[in-house]
Amino acid sequence: MDEAFTKAKRSGRLKRRAQPREKAPPIGWWLLGLALLLAVIGYWPTLRYGFVFDDVQQIVENPAIKSWSSLPQYFTAHVGAGIFPEAKGSFYRPAFLLWLRLNNALFGVAPLGWHLTSLLVHLCAIWMFFLLTRKWTGDVLVAG
Repeated sequence: MDEAFTKAKRSGRLKRRAQPREKAPPIGWWLLGLALLLAVIGYWPTLRYGFVFDDVQQIVENPAIKSWSSLPQYFTAHVGAGIFPEAKGSFYRPAFLLWLRLNNALFGVAPLGWHLTSLLVHLCAIWMFFLLTRKWTGDVLVAG
């Protein structure tokens, strides 16, 4: 058998095995990168902006996010209780109030930090959506 193999090899009838090449990243990963890049490009200008709409009330004028002593109130009162304590509210958002408190502790009332963390959370949401869709479908292209 070795002799037949050697003859076949010399005559060129035996094909060489292709060496494994490095795989290029699947297009789905490129699409994820594109989505992240587009989000950064789209939201980058917001880093120069100030506060808008109800940001002044919810961030600048909200005493409930200025101190950690207000933390228990986040879980027992409506979202606007720090701003309008006498008003009846129907929105229970303790995670949102905790987010406001953390940002206030880190950046005070400097809009750049607030906008930057919002952009980072948006990028994380895109990435997590990609991972979840890939897990559900088993296809990185569909996730992309």
